[in-house]
Amino acid sequence: MLNIEGQQARLQNYLSNNAATTTTLQTQLTSVQAINEQASTMQGLLVTASGQDFTSQSPSNVATIQDIQQKAFAALDQIAYFLNQKVDGKYVFGGNRSDT
Repeated sequence: MLNIEGQQARLQNYLSNNAATTTTLQTQLTSVQAINEQASTMQGLLVTASGQDFTSQSPSNVATIQDIQQKAFAALDQIAYFLNQKVDGKYVFGGNRSDT
């Protein structure tokens, strides 16, 4: 009877560990997809802007550059947010030191 209880406890531990790992992997996937979306958006903005001549500091050029800069900072904030995601108090992209 003790042997069965020990096996049952180990199996329950495996199930708990698998559930925690699944949650962590789902969080990582969601974060990577969001980061990819931010990178793709910025790439599109920069590709579009690369076809323009910004040598003059016309109000239109300045506004376009400021808009791109604002969007780049917002994208950076979003990327930092997703890289700092936690599951059960541990960073999902923390490597071996997931608590710091």
